[in-house]
Amino acid sequence: MDLSILGDVTPLAVVAFLVGSILFATIAVIATDRFGAYATMVLGTLAVIAAVVDASREWFDEAGDVHVNNPDLTRFADWFNHVKLSGVSFLIPAAVVVGLAFALRRMRVSVATKIAVTSVAAMVAIALGLDVREILMGLTYPDPPT
Repeated sequence: MDLSILGDVTPLAVVAFLVGSILFATIAVIATDRFGAYATMVLGTLAVIAAVVDASREWFDEAGDVHVNNPDLTRFADWFNHVKLSGVSFLIPAAVVVGLAFALRRMRVSVATKIAVTSVAAMVAIALGLDVREILMGLTYPDPPT
């Protein structure tokens, strides 16, 4: 399969993106239909926890002197930058999917239609979150690490 339009992306990554988006939307729609606002709070909290865990994992994997070209950036401030970057990549899709699932909760359409609409929104939101992360990465760390 020729995926040259997508850049350096493997077919497995494309399948994981599609399946993950559909699964995320399915969980959000069914949980919100069943439990209402409580499910939106739980899913939002899980997105915040996932962002902090992802940021901490990336931060721990960095060498201590990776930002030696920026002496004003302390190790603790660098952790907050990692949280900011992970936060946009997790919280933008979570806010879109959970918000849409909550809004669709009162509509009189089938659950499959709600899942389909929310799945497309999830795909767009994940792509948007990753794009915003890359933009913030360039603004936060203008010089490549040495």
